[in-house]
Amino acid sequence: MENNDGANELFSGGTTNNLTGAKEDYSPYCPVCDGCGEEGCCKPTNCSMSPDGHYCQTYLRDLKIAYICYMELTQKMFEEGDKYKELREFDEKNYDEAFDRFGG
Repeated sequence: MENNDGANELFSGGTTNNLTGAKEDYSPYCPVCDGCGEEGCCKPTNCSMSPDGHYCQTYLRDLKIAYICYMELTQKMFEEGDKYKELREFDEKNYDEAFDRFGG
């Protein structure tokens, strides 16, 4: 007995066009960076912000939010003085390493 619920198409990566009946390849992944666009799954830093990307605006939003949160947290740590000295030193070291890694 044949199963016609579409599960085979879902797992095979293909779909059938309802208008033409033609088999079409489908991938939820960006053709440029392979990101899936799901929040919290793929790293936004992998996005190349290409005009041909599928989720660039989503990843750019995520990066902006992370940057704002990071800056506010950093400011708060410096305002608190010695209370977060060890955490500030860790943050500065992490920042310098990331800066070097991304060609700063």
